[in-house]
This record gives sequence, C-alpha cells and structure tokens, in this order.
Amino acid sequence: TNVGTTPIIIQNLANGCLVKTEEEWVNTLESLINNPDLRLKLGKAARETVLHKYSQDVIKLQYLSILNKLSQS
Repeated sequence: TNVGTTPIIIQNLANGCLVKTEEEWVNTLESLINNPDLRLKLGKAARETVLHKYSQDVIKLQYLSILNKLSQS
C-alpha cells in the first residue's frame, strides 16, 4: 500500500506496486496474475533494491560510517 515509508522503498511498477484503494489492489493483483513477465520484472527489480539498499553489508557500512562520524566529534 502507498502508506508510511513504503513509497520510499517501492517505486510503482518499477520494483513493486503501490495502491491506495481496494479497487486498485484488486486490479493490480489481477494484472500480476495475468502478466508473468511483469511479475518477473518486478521481482528482479525488488531483489536488486534490497541487495543494493538494505542488505546486511550495506546496513553494516552505514552503521560504521555513523559510528565513525560520532567518534570524530
């Protein structure tokens, strides 16, 4: 759904689907059921998003950077 931080992570029809209403939800699910190429495209893009922004290695480097900055101040 298009709430909270979800729109920061998900880009509609690029790496997922954002919906606001029940009708949009149903239409999106029907579209995904009927379009295996779209499912594959979104799945691959979503995986890349997670690997490049939210993997353990990425988060670890972000924490280390913050700790480094704090230790220098």
